[in-house]
Amino acid sequence: LWRAAGRTYEESIGFHRAIGHGMMALLSLHAVGYLSAWLSESLEKLVEELSDWLDCAGCTGINNLAGLISWSCGALLWAASQPRFRRRRYFAFYGAHQLHFAFFFFGCTHWPALLAWCAPLVVFFAADAALRSHYLGSGTAAAATARGGAVVTLLVPLPPPRAPRHFA
Repeated sequence: LWRAAGRTYEESIGFHRAIGHGMMALLSLHAVGYLSAWLSESLEKLVEELSDWLDCAGCTGINNLAGLISWSCGALLWAASQPRFRRRRYFAFYGAHQLHFAFFFFGCTHWPALLAWCAPLVVFFAADAALRSHYLGSGTAAAATARGGAVVTLLVPLPPPRAPRHFA
């Protein structure tokens, strides 16, 4: 998508970061606001709102525990995305980014209309995954960061995959 928009890879990463920070700021205001409101009413109200997993459709259709789990996954993902953590522990950063599956699943469980809002993104994600798996057969991308913050991507050609061996 970033190529279709005429952007460089570096610009798309910067946009991705800005969207992530903005989204987590808004979601944190939403989560902390509701948690504070329920807790200011009473501890029982907070527990009641967070223990409505099975009967939430009978009230508002909003599953608050799923929302808290989704927000927690997003907070962990965001924390692992901070530059200091990302640069020192890149593989942990990359692994934490896989929390986006839990973040999205529990977000859709919390508010089912989210799926309709995110449907175009899911289509682009699936297309990107398909393209990446197609290109894995032709080469492996290696990325390195230079001191100026520029990212250099190298395509290393791989030999064609061998036919699988069948042992009799």
